[in-house]
Amino acid sequence: MRKSGKRFLNRACVWKQEMKVEEILDIVIERVKPTHAEDKKIRKVVDDVIRKIRIQAEKIGVDVKPMLVGSVAKGTHLKNTDIDIFLLFPERYERGEIEKYGLMLAKKVMKGEERYAEHPYLRGVIDGYEVDIVPAYMVANGRAARTAVDRTPHHTEYVRKNLPENLKNDVRVLKQFMKGVGVYGAEAKVGGFSGYLCELLVLYYGGFMDVLNSASKWKPRVIISIDGKKFEGVDKNSPMLVIDPTDSRRNVAAAVTMDKFALFIHASREFLKNPSLNFFFPPIKKALKAESVAEIIKRRGTYFFAIIVDKPKVVDDVLYPQVQKALRAFEKCIRESALGLIRSAYFVSDRIIFIFECERGVLPMVEKHRGPPVWSSHAENFRRKWEGNERALSPVYIEGGRYYVDIKRRETTALEVMKKCIVEKNLGQDLGKNFTMGYEFVQGDELLRFCQELGTFLSYKFPWEE
Repeated sequence: MRKSGKRFLNRACVWKQEMKVEEILDIVIERVKPTHAEDKKIRKVVDDVIRKIRIQAEKIGVDVKPMLVGSVAKGTHLKNTDIDIFLLFPERYERGEIEKYGLMLAKKVMKGEERYAEHPYLRGVIDGYEVDIVPAYMVANGRAARTAVDRTPHHTEYVRKNLPENLKNDVRVLKQFMKGVGVYGAEAKVGGFSGYLCELLVLYYGGFMDVLNSASKWKPRVIISIDGKKFEGVDKNSPMLVIDPTDSRRNVAAAVTMDKFALFIHASREFLKNPSLNFFFPPIKKALKAESVAEIIKRRGTYFFAIIVDKPKVVDDVLYPQVQKALRAFEKCIRESALGLIRSAYFVSDRIIFIFECERGVLPMVEKHRGPPVWSSHAENFRRKWEGNERALSPVYIEGGRYYVDIKRRETTALEVMKKCIVEKNLGQDLGKNFTMGYEFVQGDELLRFCQELGTFLSYKFPWEE
């Protein structure tokens, strides 16, 4: 573990930037750190909920320990924070029992909406604060976790015991920086850095500026072990491996995608070169007018189209993996079709909008179909298949030592390519059903109905840029 310093600033920074960086970080802390009055209000909400749960648990004869977890418990929370209260049940309870009693107790102390992670839990609002009451097992350590949420109390205790008081503001600043540049949150919607990961990074590197200085030099794969333990799990694809000090089988950074990893590296470099509050509080971008969007599309000389489908009524952590899966399937179909994919993106509101930019929207009827080398064992089968075939537009011929044949292309427009893709590909259980019920294919001037999404799609600026 690296030693921590008393100040945000890494002394390796250029002296002339010191005051500017210090001033920026002071402003950030002033904006994001809860006041004493707010902390007092949060404490009252927590105490009231825990007291009521204990009373209700005693009434129905349930053995449960309510516990405050998360950033509030660790003292690394931001203003307007969420409050997480876990209901810890002994392991003698069956899983169905902790779900039943957990929701029963939660509903007795607040009104709310049932949500689902590994267990159903209740989300409500008390005195303006979003409160999650989550059932979990009381396990001896992180390795003994029966479900993912069972580790959370151990994460809380680890940070409380190991994160020095003088680094808590560094964590707050790092969280706000990550929010500002668009990489904060381990949920599927974001694919970024969790609050716990932020805490471990500050603990490991020694402060906010130390994290940024190190991150500016990162490249895949970054491996961090705070206590020197070896990784005992299986995780080959993540660009980062941060071994959970409470369970060496778990990668705390498993949710971080390659794009969010790269974006954080880039943002760190840019901030170190030119510090600005914009990295923490991005400027509000002006929406492009329809005329401007149309002009940009015309100037690019490419082909744009969109597919719109109704949003399934499922929680975000179920929805977004399906949306991302569908986008990957569409991208693959477009690449295989020779439309020439340039860019793609999705936008989620009451409907889901997939936007694509391609080199062309129409393909020629003729497709040059490559066969095996003439000396290959498959060569004769290829020749037999295409000689006299109704799709063949030429005899089989030789080029570069291979057989080729010109054939009729089955799909010659983007619409035909996407129709086939939607029918043949697995687009996710819930999203796939919605596609079977109907979708829109939009191109040309009709695309300007989605001017806001197109404007975002066509903006190559990073969040902190004016």
